[in-house]
Amino acid sequence: MENGEADVIRTRSTADVFQVLGEAEAELAHLNRYGVIDAVLTDDVDALVFGALRVMKNSSLTLSGNKSNPALDSEGKPSKHHAMIYTAEAIRRRPEVGLTRGGFVLSAMLVKGDYGDGVRDVGRGIALGLVRCGFGDELLELFHRRSIEDIWPALARWRSSVNLELHTNSRKQLRHSYSTLSLPLDFPNMQILENYIGPVCSARVGSMGGGKMRDNGELNLARAAAFCEEKFGEWGYPTAIIKRFRSLMWEAAIMRVLRRAALEADKKERTKRLEHGESSVIKGPPTPSPAEAVGTPAYLVNKYLPTTDVNRRRAAFSLQPSFEGHNSRNGSLITKI
Repeated sequence: MENGEADVIRTRSTADVFQVLGEAEAELAHLNRYGVIDAVLTDDVDALVFGALRVMKNSSLTLSGNKSNPALDSEGKPSKHHAMIYTAEAIRRRPEVGLTRGGFVLSAMLVKGDYGDGVRDVGRGIALGLVRCGFGDELLELFHRRSIEDIWPALARWRSSVNLELHTNSRKQLRHSYSTLSLPLDFPNMQILENYIGPVCSARVGSMGGGKMRDNGELNLARAAAFCEEKFGEWGYPTAIIKRFRSLMWEAAIMRVLRRAALEADKKERTKRLEHGESSVIKGPPTPSPAEAVGTPAYLVNKYLPTTDVNRRRAAFSLQPSFEGHNSRNGSLITKI
């Protein structure tokens, strides 16, 4: 995305747009590891190779990967409103998988991937067997030692150990031994290894994303619609925009309101604790009484989903209304997800 386009989107919709230095999956994995984002929404397993801690698959039932293994609702039926979530910790703990970060990296290098053709005659089964032997973790450790010592002798010993396991299957993690199969002398390619373990992303410049995350900006649907009307001639007319917003924007708008409700609940809880001389650190979800709950009443929706008309009417008043002391018991607009 060009700088000018990103600036226009920021201005029109108040959305955060980050421009990454390298691959999007690598940047998102970095942000996920540091807690800037909760998960990486993708169908690309490379996000886990790059070190993502939590990956959420796209929920569309029409995607080829979801047709054979769809997300299910509480009744066990395929649902477009549910998504499959994978965590690095669960994958590591699952006995039949047992993949660690080093395991993901080694598997990606052995089998044909984005950065290379892999090792000839090595498929996913052989790669997984070698990973279960711990060779991926050993390779990851060697890579991290490269800046303080010459790792080439150790890499040669590591490669010999892998080849010995291929020839003998002494650890019984392979289906059988492979007497004619060996890693080539130039394996691993250090550039490809670095592409996976230390990819080009904002981590290289000590940053966590494309600038400071803005917490005050809100999703402005009216401005976003005006942007679509101006830039997308093929469908930039009211009925088409509303149709697309219904399927693409409403869920995001609801999540914005729910997130703001949670932040306001945290703020109220911290204030209450400070007034009672307690620590303001919140561990675990707050459990306010119904009278103290923030909820999602109309004032909260209007406050955090501003529209042009609302802003124009509000600007006409010399004394701006305050919502800090609003009683949330007047009802919630969002009652069911």
